[in-house]
Amino acid sequence: MKRIVLAVAFIMGGRLCYGAPATAEAPISGWSTPETLTVSNSAWTKATTTQLSGRYGIVVSVPAANNANMVGLLGNCTSTAVATTVRPFEFVKGGFTVVPTNENVCLWLMTLHSGSESAHTQQFKQ
Repeated sequence: MKRIVLAVAFIMGGRLCYGAPATAEAPISGWSTPETLTVSNSAWTKATTTQLSGRYGIVVSVPAANNANMVGLLGNCTSTAVATTVRPFEFVKGGFTVVPTNENVCLWLMTLHSGSESAHTQQFKQ
């Protein structure tokens, strides 16, 4: 009897774990045109010029040729009044980061260099 109970628990546990949708592993079903932005060093720059309807996330790439990393934060899509000293995200030059958001939340960027630099972004949905 003990073996039967353990076997049923094992099977049900597996179904609970594997039956849930894997959001992070869902295939990409739509995307925007990639953008190259000029990111300011003294004010927040919105990471996308238009909003992809049903957006799930934004891919941010900081070119290796840049002089410094970039920082970012999430906020509303019209403007951000957050001080430039508050920097929850850091994007390393030469790498890329996927930031999960929806179309009502925007990513804002700022470079740590003494002048403006470029970043590449692309939105996607799943």
